Amino acid sequence: MGVVVISHAADLDGIACAALIMRKYGITAKSAVFMDYDRESVLRGERQFRKLFKRGATLFITDLSAESTPDIFLRIVTHAKRMRGRVFWFDHHTWSKRHIGSIALRCDAAVVGENGRFCASEITARELGLRDKYTAGLLRTVHAADFALKPKNARMKLIIKAYALGLSYFRMKGGAVFLDKVAGISESISIGSALPGFLKRASDAFEKLNESRLKAMLATVVNGGVISVAFTPVVSTNDACAMIIRQTGSDIGCYVDTDNNRAHLRSIRNDCSILARRFGGGGHPRASAFDISMAYDLRSARSRRELADSIIGAARRLY
Repeated sequence: MGVVVISHAADLDGIACAALIMRKYGITAKSAVFMDYDRESVLRGERQFRKLFKRGATLFITDLSAESTPDIFLRIVTHAKRMRGRVFWFDHHTWSKRHIGSIALRCDAAVVGENGRFCASEITARELGLRDKYTAGLLRTVHAADFALKPKNARMKLIIKAYALGLSYFRMKGGAVFLDKVAGISESISIGSALPGFLKRASDAFEKLNESRLKAMLATVVNGGVISVAFTPVVSTNDACAMIIRQTGSDIGCYVDTDNNRAHLRSIRNDCSILARRFGGGGHPRASAFDISMAYDLRSARSRRELADSIIGAARRLY
């Protein structure tokens, strides 16, 4: 029986989900497809999936909601079922009743929707019956990272920091490099190495640049009350949004990645995924993202202000 996994590329939770499936079924990253929420990324992932998936295989989709591109995910699930395959979907992001009915219920099993307690890796491990000591330790770290907690354990802090900075460093290098490194990280986790050396080296290399960019970012903050928006090339998302919230007192911090034309949201109280969906993105209540329309030239101060005003205006209407 062949196994293919489609998972979220942008954070430790999605990477760990894929690694757990690799660990369970003895497969490698050659059987994994990593994607983000933007349409281009999901389309690329669909093409890769169709090349990998064979008749009678099993497909796992993890740490991804169908909300931003339901038409593509429906095609993926339909193709797998037509190929006499089985489909399992494990996710913790927001799902509408419509897409639960049209997509999730077509799967052989789907544990999906925002639950507020478990990240996708925890759901995946539970459904796969993985209860060994290594998995338990990994899940504690992934949970803390995904829910933006501040653990006291020094090793856990180190791993979370390395992923935040290391993944940002690889993203700065470009999409092909980023996806290749994500695949390598997932394989390392699957064989028992939660912090591969190349990720730690990338984290160390990016740390000083991250700090300088964050300081410069604060000069760009537009305070909109419930949400504040700032602009910078690639930085650690959690660090950026936390600094925006601390400086402004806003509930939602929005960091716009000017390298990749993407807005990242982090929230203390309000459900920021509602705002992300307003702009065609997705996520979960405390952490979401969306792509910036190409109509905005992020090199222009005027265009940045127009974008900030658009985001702030939408947030004020929603909250």
